[in-house]
Amino acid sequence: MTGEGRYILFRSAGVRWGLSATGVVEVLPNLPVERPPGSPKALAGFANLAGEPLAVVRLAMLFGTEEPQGDGLYHHIIRLAGSAGGAHLGLLVERVLDVDARADGMAPLSTAQSVNEALVGNLIVGAEMVPLLDRGRLLLVEERQRIDELAAAAAERLADLKAEG
Repeated sequence: MTGEGRYILFRSAGVRWGLSATGVVEVLPNLPVERPPGSPKALAGFANLAGEPLAVVRLAMLFGTEEPQGDGLYHHIIRLAGSAGGAHLGLLVERVLDVDARADGMAPLSTAQSVNEALVGNLIVGAEMVPLLDRGRLLLVEERQRIDELAAAAAERLADLKAEG
């Protein structure tokens, strides 16, 4: 494994993480979200992006931790491209630290060390090891399906509001 490519570095639950920049659409400021009833625990809610719902997931909750307390004013949302047939997804993180990081290398990681195999290695960035996440493995299939269903319902509500004027 090499560390070639561009990476987004960010902090979530007090930990510095890495994510391949491939598939990242943009980094957004923390936006207002609306959380529908019956949502998975990790779903912060949906942000309205020009009439399109963006499912926003609290990354810390996916790993069983809670974000440190604070007003969240400076938190960021990392908007990921949609998967095949799936809606776009936003990851709510404490702070994006670098949007064009380069790694000096990559240290392998045993699959036994990774929940849902979402952690795929450790980037070597300077003198630091940064856990690297695979964006396609962050959610369980059932979580992704439920979020896609809720996103479709949110899109329908937004379309109804637009039609009503």
